[in-house]
Amino acid sequence: MTSQFRVRNSNSRPCFAALRVTSQLATIKLHTIAQDVITWAHTHKPLAAPTKKALDEALRLLPRADGPTS
Repeated sequence: MTSQFRVRNSNSRPCFAALRVTSQLATIKLHTIAQDVITWAHTHKPLAAPTKKALDEALRLLPRADGPTS
């Protein structure tokens, strides 16, 4: 099964960085994290607790793309 997922108004580098950091924090393979996020986007079912916790932390740690630059 092939899924197409496109993040609107987003650059692919920050999105990939968020997936990569989430994978590292949760010690879950990156492709599994990506599939979980794609499934969540299509079904709106909650993410699994370890994935959600790691994704929240990754988004907190990474600089925001739309935030101020220094």
